[in-house]
Amino acid sequence: MDASDTNPPPATEAAPTSSPGVENSEKASENTAQADVATTFVTAIQSWPSPDSSKAAMLHHWMRRSILAQTHLQEDVAALIAFWILSTWFQDAVTVLPCLVISGASHDAVVVLRILKAFCREPSLAAEFRRGDIDNYHWNSRTFLILEPNLDNKKAVLLGNLTNPGFQMLVAGRRLDCSKSRAIYIGTNPAIHQIQNAIHITITPSNAEPPRPPEWLQSAIDNLPSHLGSYRVRSLDKVRRLEFIPSGPRWSP
Repeated sequence: MDASDTNPPPATEAAPTSSPGVENSEKASENTAQADVATTFVTAIQSWPSPDSSKAAMLHHWMRRSILAQTHLQEDVAALIAFWILSTWFQDAVTVLPCLVISGASHDAVVVLRILKAFCREPSLAAEFRRGDIDNYHWNSRTFLILEPNLDNKKAVLLGNLTNPGFQMLVAGRRLDCSKSRAIYIGTNPAIHQIQNAIHITITPSNAEPPRPPEWLQSAIDNLPSHLGSYRVRSLDKVRRLEFIPSGPRWSP
């Protein structure tokens, strides 16, 4: 993937005041915050005209910002989720399809699953995970976002097996490779289940009010999927040539 970086929208400095008093200081801070919001909004709008110019760093940057704008997650957790979203667009090119496992506060987990639905490739929300439903979901979606707070160990093992592309299941008398990208909320006790090839995040309960959506957020939600699709088309062959090893990715000869 393109590793070029995209700098975050710059903050606009407040004009210096003639008095060091508290009142002037508060006004300067308020002006700075308003200018920062305006600059961010303009930068967001200017980022969308050409999907063909999308870079991995830019896409990750705006997905991370969009996640943080709707949740109280920490920066590193939002960055990890954004990387996982990007992986859903390359399911037919990677050797492992990691399962995003979410535990912790249920309301916040539902918010995260809805955010994933906005950005993942061909997503579906599911109220539970059952082997008998795999056939139906297999034909209709590429990314499954599941609420299963009562996940048992048998289902956990199956979820782990489905992270390995190429291994088939016998479903309704047919052999199917049912490997897809999956994110699942497993409840409040993450120690119960061990899922193979899982990326695990725990959401800490928060009594804070939901974040107020910034003006640029809807533009990001509306435009990012098309940019992700264009980036997938341009980068699919390059990703196929990547060989993943414990020390990091390298190019195959």
